[in-house]
Amino acid sequence: MPAPAPAPPLAPIERITAFYAALSRTNHAIVRATERLALCREICRICVDTGHARMAYIGFAHGGRFRAVAYAGPEPEQLSDFRIYVGPGAPQSDAPIATALREERIVVCDDFRNDPRTRTWHELARRLGVASSIAAPVRERGRVCGALALYVDSERFFDAEIQRLVEEMSQGLSFALDHIVREQEHRRAIAEEHTGHERFRRVFAAMPGYTSITDVATRTIVAVNAIVCRSYGYGREEMIGRSWTELGVGIPQEDRVRLGAAEAASRAKTEFLSRVSHELRTPLNAVLGFTELMLEDIAEPPTPLQAQRLAIVRDAGWHLLNLIDDVLDIGRIEAGGLRVDIKPLVLQPLLDAVVSLTQTMAQRAGVTLRPRHAGRAPMAVFGDALRLRQILVNFVTNAIKYNRPGGQVSLDAMREGAQVWLSVVDDGDGMSAKQQASLFQPFNRLGREHTGVQGSGIGLALSRRLAELMGGQIHVQSEAGGGTCMSVMLPAAEVPAESRAAPQSRGLAAARAGPPDLILLDMQLPDMTGLDVLRALKGEPQMSRTRFVGVSANAMPEDVQRALRAGVDDYWTKPLDFAVFTAGLQRLMPSGPAP
Repeated sequence: MPAPAPAPPLAPIERITAFYAALSRTNHAIVRATERLALCREICRICVDTGHARMAYIGFAHGGRFRAVAYAGPEPEQLSDFRIYVGPGAPQSDAPIATALREERIVVCDDFRNDPRTRTWHELARRLGVASSIAAPVRERGRVCGALALYVDSERFFDAEIQRLVEEMSQGLSFALDHIVREQEHRRAIAEEHTGHERFRRVFAAMPGYTSITDVATRTIVAVNAIVCRSYGYGREEMIGRSWTELGVGIPQEDRVRLGAAEAASRAKTEFLSRVSHELRTPLNAVLGFTELMLEDIAEPPTPLQAQRLAIVRDAGWHLLNLIDDVLDIGRIEAGGLRVDIKPLVLQPLLDAVVSLTQTMAQRAGVTLRPRHAGRAPMAVFGDALRLRQILVNFVTNAIKYNRPGGQVSLDAMREGAQVWLSVVDDGDGMSAKQQASLFQPFNRLGREHTGVQGSGIGLALSRRLAELMGGQIHVQSEAGGGTCMSVMLPAAEVPAESRAAPQSRGLAAARAGPPDLILLDMQLPDMTGLDVLRALKGEPQMSRTRFVGVSANAMPEDVQRALRAGVDDYWTKPLDFAVFTAGLQRLMPSGPAP
């Protein structure tokens, strides 16, 4: 069978449009999904019909082997017994799918017909018209269990934007798999409860005292005898599958109905928020994606006014996307589905990242951000790096938003015994005792929703739950008109040996070996300061033509002047403004690098 003639290559905008359409249809399928295999088949079909994939399949790993369970495309019989060994060193273990499963990341093959990793399928690829592929891991309950693989007839098809959309699709499938598993477990539990009821009914009926069985994991009632039913005024069917709290045991009868209705409403709210938030991501991603494309359009660049308006749309879109992510996180926490990866974390790089992420916001607000952790001995905590950064960024952005022009915000870390305290202190308006009592209520902005400051009131509620998942606590100290201190306390960990080792000798040796035209000095290195490096290199003869620039997130005037007096040629603050950066290079090296 001759290879099919390749279709004309799609323009980048057509590729993105096709994949956004596929992602939208996939999310609709996910919301309706009730059965795992049917969902996988539907997603494969959508990718081929809408996303311009030549073929697509989804499979799962078991016992060290990956097996395809759903497929769309030509010659489906080719994949009826398709298997790949996943473990390192096994046959085909370097295949893109095996690598995606083993390393838990997206793997792209830009030239499928010639790539040595896909040598087993070169002949099949030529016959089916496959030129490039992508494999994205699929998770179930936080663990990689399978992969989504797409194949197209154009080489180098999967650019960064398409990869992001495929990752979004695989995450949506993971979300659906978790939901399907929970529904199956729920139905199985109900069936087991009915079986257990029949099995023990006669025994319970014969017992003279109060007898019940409660599932420890779910805290729901599995079986009760007639005496318990008479005592609490419920029928057996009304009690089975519900918790004692839900039934109002120990609560006055007149409050039981209200309690049951409130808990049912809470469960319905969590499920509704999860589904609606997930469905909102697709059109919002389209808005953000096309806004970026319009802002970066070289052929037809927007006018300054259009660019300003597009930037407003983009910023508002990112704010809404962050809110949706927070709502999804809270929904997952309430459903017990959010996992944290707790391990020792060295704090210096993480705190530096928080400063870099928030420095621009502070500058725009006229607020000075002071990182006080620089220069301290290395510290480490047990925690999840992503979630701890999320908490601290929330603390710092709140401290900036609710501050005043000319105000200050400091970020610090201190160890006390077996705990480490990470604190953000501001000199803003502070909070009254009444406001602090409602601080962690979701969507409660403490009366500041009318101030014009953007926010949702969900960040601190989420931060406290994330801290508790990591075995920590959040503390607040504040008074009206006196500023606020927000702290997260986490268990201390030992600093890894490699983090204590001083790497400055390698950097100094590299600079001496080939003197560069320009050296950017990080003023807050963990092992020695930028001024220490400057003193070590400045007086050496081979460095006589080298220019030195201090770089730091700390923009306090006294720090800048101290660095200039020590001999730096210029001082740039993070994050670097590209226009300032290029202008500085031209000023320091007007004739270009030395030959």
